[in-house]
Amino acid sequence: MAGAFSTSAWAYFQVGCSVIPTGGADGKKPCIRGFMKFAEQRAAVEAIETWAKKFPDANVGILTGPVSDLTVVDIDQPGIVDEALRRFGPTPVIDVSPRGGNRLFYRYAGEKTLNRLDGAPIDVRAKGGTPLLIGPPSVRPDTGAKYKFIRGGIADLADLPSPRAGSLPLAEARTRSKQGGIPIGTRNRWLFRQCLQAAPACDDLGALFDVARTRNEECDLPLSKAEVVKTTASAWHYELRGENWVGQEPRAVMKASEHAALTADEYYLLGKLRIAHACRDGDFLLSTQLAADFGWTRNRYYAARAGLITKGYLKWTIPPQQGSRTIPRAKLIDPAVARNRATIE
Repeated sequence: MAGAFSTSAWAYFQVGCSVIPTGGADGKKPCIRGFMKFAEQRAAVEAIETWAKKFPDANVGILTGPVSDLTVVDIDQPGIVDEALRRFGPTPVIDVSPRGGNRLFYRYAGEKTLNRLDGAPIDVRAKGGTPLLIGPPSVRPDTGAKYKFIRGGIADLADLPSPRAGSLPLAEARTRSKQGGIPIGTRNRWLFRQCLQAAPACDDLGALFDVARTRNEECDLPLSKAEVVKTTASAWHYELRGENWVGQEPRAVMKASEHAALTADEYYLLGKLRIAHACRDGDFLLSTQLAADFGWTRNRYYAARAGLITKGYLKWTIPPQQGSRTIPRAKLIDPAVARNRATIE
């Protein structure tokens, strides 16, 4: 039967955790040397795949703190879990260890690793010390007992709340708001573009996530870990499909149906407009200078432009007016999307 590392390491990795294989009599001893470097930088996907094959029976160890954006409160006395939740705040993820203790999982907010918090049977795994804990579904080899989630699961680690402010000692001040950063309302689009720009230089999804997590801190109010994971995965899919055009020469996507529906001049004009303006949210100038740029007569240009308007590929925002010096403006439209929207409305 495969061990917890080979079955679950990738799932932990996908939600942003730094993982290593562990073993030994108690299942907690790192199987690799120099494992503490992975408390600063996550291992590459290739390393995780190699470890899964080399240590097929290994448990899955998680490095806490900023590298995994994770703080874990380890309670040795089960009877005080409710009291701990009132003190540290609610969490959607709780597990139970082979010895019957419970761990409460939170989003890292600057906490430090320590033992016996205020003399109570509570340890904290965050930043510093040996920030390592064994995650479900690992097994303690000497007893056969398992680590199990009793609330939530691995997927929920992507969207954790931070511990209640002031409830735990800090290793560092972690500012969640930066004056002059990326404002709320533009964060998702901005981070997605940063991911697209960085993707060609990244070896794998994990490397891109580490870039995204760092850039996320530039926001006025950083996005949740779940949003960063989602945005990173979306950008990486664009890169793998060869559809990441950020930083590359402009291009236009043309459909076969458009080739059939449009005249040669209309098709050419639409392609040129999409190359120049497809990334715009609003409208753009649509002057007769294009006729000269194409080597067309004005009447030829007017005919192609009118055809795109009539067939629903262009829409005037400021229509041309005879005798006026105002340059007309238009915006690109996808007729299929417009028809669907009209049907819904």
